Amino acid sequence: MFSRNRICSLLVVLTMGLAAAACSGKGGVASSGTSAPPPSATAGPTAPGPAATVPITMGHQGSSPYRPMVMVSVGGGPAVPVHLDTGSSGLVLAASAVGSGIRDTGRTSSVHYGSPDAGNTLNYRVADAVVTFPGTGIATPAPVAVGVIDQDAADAKAFQSLSGDSGAQGTLGIALGGPKPESKELMSVITQLGAPNSDGYTVALTPTGGTLTLGAPKATASSVVLPLTKADGTYADGRQAWQRLVNLCWQVGQAHSCGPTTIDTGAPAQTFSVLHAQGDVPQTNGLITQGTRVTLAAPDGGPVLEAVTTGSGSSPDTTATRVNSITDQSNSGVRFFLVNAVGFNRITGQAVITPTAAR
Repeated sequence: MFSRNRICSLLVVLTMGLAAAACSGKGGVASSGTSAPPPSATAGPTAPGPAATVPITMGHQGSSPYRPMVMVSVGGGPAVPVHLDTGSSGLVLAASAVGSGIRDTGRTSSVHYGSPDAGNTLNYRVADAVVTFPGTGIATPAPVAVGVIDQDAADAKAFQSLSGDSGAQGTLGIALGGPKPESKELMSVITQLGAPNSDGYTVALTPTGGTLTLGAPKATASSVVLPLTKADGTYADGRQAWQRLVNLCWQVGQAHSCGPTTIDTGAPAQTFSVLHAQGDVPQTNGLITQGTRVTLAAPDGGPVLEAVTTGSGSSPDTTATRVNSITDQSNSGVRFFLVNAVGFNRITGQAVITPTAAR
């Protein structure tokens, strides 16, 4: 669910679920990729440790066959499935899914999942609770802020629309970005797990499931390493905060554009920003011409990270490509993760994209 308050201009919604794009910033393979300078941190150096892994199951929601989910327990409550969303920050879930160990803070807020002209807004109350990943031994060392949805009539409708038939009881947003860092509210739970698990993460998916590996991502010779942009402020542990957007480049037919991209497990559809696109996007009344080749690549002549033809394949989410209104960024959609393992290093401020055997 690509959440967050997005302002946006014309986007090409590729209901296939690819990745969106940006072009400033260097991209390259691991051996030569440009990295951002390590941020200063109050936590000191991180000792290496064994990788901690959270299993991912793949749910279905309407026409989207790929809805990654993980199990969590909040405040000593039951183990429940939640959508895994690399496009939003913070854990938001139904009140019926939390345990008696939560502490209400008396604060309320809301979150919007989707583009400004569509999607769902959920109101929640802020509570502090220990979050665990059942069966893994992984838990926050102290209570963290989560959003609890009480579901009045309007929220219940929005929540049902968001969860659909996937069975999810909420959304675990793990994007590095988020609200103003000084608020310390609804930041990614991963950033609050403590080192080395909080140093970053890697998501690897197949059509039936996958893994969320905690800790700094490991680059290989075939990895593309891209710098992230610093955000204002710090995370709860005092480390430098980073924006979630990655600079990538799209081509749709002869039209091409580079710019900030959310690499998003929560979005079933590709959305391509054509605000600065050069060339004409092949479309009729907002529907991208089927049979159009679409590629997503690293900037500065870097390697192609995904290539598809619109309307190809048997999956319901690859049958149409549309123009949508969103302003300042593109969105990869979840299918990008079926051909790339995607990691984010919170210590160095880098995205690490590694092709999988499916590419």
